[in-house]
Amino acid sequence: MLLGDYVYDITQLLSLYPPSVVESFLSVAGTDISYLFKPCGSRGTSVLSVDDFDIGTAAHPITNLVSSRAGAHMFAYPLTEAPHTPWWQDKSLIIGRLSAKLRKVTVKNTLTGHEQVMDIPSEDVVADIQKKYMECNWQAEGYTWKALRKAGEAMVLFELDMNSTLEENGIADETKIFEKMQMVSANFVPVLYLHLTDSLSMHQNT
Repeated sequence: MLLGDYVYDITQLLSLYPPSVVESFLSVAGTDISYLFKPCGSRGTSVLSVDDFDIGTAAHPITNLVSSRAGAHMFAYPLTEAPHTPWWQDKSLIIGRLSAKLRKVTVKNTLTGHEQVMDIPSEDVVADIQKKYMECNWQAEGYTWKALRKAGEAMVLFELDMNSTLEENGIADETKIFEKMQMVSANFVPVLYLHLTDSLSMHQNT
């Protein structure tokens, strides 16, 4: 099920609910149930966390009519066993998240010269990119991740914050700019440079 931009798999919880509630869940399996919830706050849905939702009245995505959704209370049915928090606040049930946009990056190993072009969700932090890149290089954690940044008239390498997105690291997605100028954006893909920093542990693991 989809709530906001979070994808849930609640299969493991079904055995904890009575048949009537299970039937309600199964009736919306694989669909977007965001309209059954109301956000607790004024932020846009795309930036809501799982703690920002509550069962209640909301605008239907098609009719835009605000009303109590029939059967909505079933999705807030309390569990008789642990956990007792609402299921949508259980982060272990989240199996994915919709991305607002994919962007391309090139990951370049400065030791070997190997380059890998990747399509990544714009919401991914650098640590997420690192995990995905480990399919190409299982030693990726032994490298420092850097990128180029303009400093005055020169371009200098700076170390990336692994817990921030590319945008938060100052690497803007300029695809729309290039498209507006009728330029091939693929020619201007940002490059992430990997610099070997942990050769000892890599040697010990080989």
